[in-house]
Amino acid sequence: MSIALCLRIAALSAAVLTTAFASAVCAQPATLPEEATGPDSAAARDEDGSRPLWEIGVAAFGARDPDYPASDESSYNGLVLPYVIYRGDVLQLGERGIARGLFVDTDRVEFDVSLSGSFPVDADDNDARDGMDDLDFLGEIGPQLTLKLLPPRQEHALDLAFPIRAVLSTDLSSGEYRGLSLSPQLQYRYRPEGGATRYSASVGPSFGLNGLNDYFYTVRSKDVRAGRPRYEADNGYIGTALNLGVSHALSDSVRVYGGTQLGLYAGSANEDSPLHTSDYGVSVAGGISWSFWQSEARVPADR
Repeated sequence: MSIALCLRIAALSAAVLTTAFASAVCAQPATLPEEATGPDSAAARDEDGSRPLWEIGVAAFGARDPDYPASDESSYNGLVLPYVIYRGDVLQLGERGIARGLFVDTDRVEFDVSLSGSFPVDADDNDARDGMDDLDFLGEIGPQLTLKLLPPRQEHALDLAFPIRAVLSTDLSSGEYRGLSLSPQLQYRYRPEGGATRYSASVGPSFGLNGLNDYFYTVRSKDVRAGRPRYEADNGYIGTALNLGVSHALSDSVRVYGGTQLGLYAGSANEDSPLHTSDYGVSVAGGISWSFWQSEARVPADR
């Protein structure tokens, strides 16, 4: 399972890997929208709308999604992990993605550096990849430019995001550079004032560059077998993802959330690969988070 449906929905404590499930693996960082990719804070806002500078909590997540982009097989995955949220002026952790460094943040433009990642896939559990190398943990890091298309501090938000990230794989003993992931997205969020429920949606294509698609779609000579001929993957279009998400606060400290992603892979640069076994994929995820500690220090609600 990968994150890069990145359904960024998991949370790795101190480093705050608010990760997600996704077969769109880092190659498809078309992530499930914010409201479905917790730990979307459940901490209550003060009467003046402020929120805690720090939060610590625990979150549980579950998901079913394709093993990788354009795979016709899916896996179930779940995690229970602690998380940290920090809402600093420059560095932010754990809420809007995994980690963000806000170098530019105006009413219309935002520029930051962000991280993401994905879970591994055991090739023996996937018929198309049987006998091939496993897909390792994947990590991403890179800049993101966001254009804010609606005036700030409203119930509705509409953004156009342009992230590009370097992708690295690791089996926890060594690491290797895999290429670049580019996934522009149109993102919509609806947060009713004073409401306990929040909604979000996003849509956008994903592109694998600088050899990233090799990791998913190349078949080397040693992996050739009946029905799986040799194939050299091309850089380019991977697919388009439509994401829908919702979250609801059950109390001042508990929030539930869920989301789904429809991945469309017809017309991709590697649809002739024997590892491209489906023109679409559906991911479903849900979770719950409990914020058991919040700092006395507060920050504005829009941070």
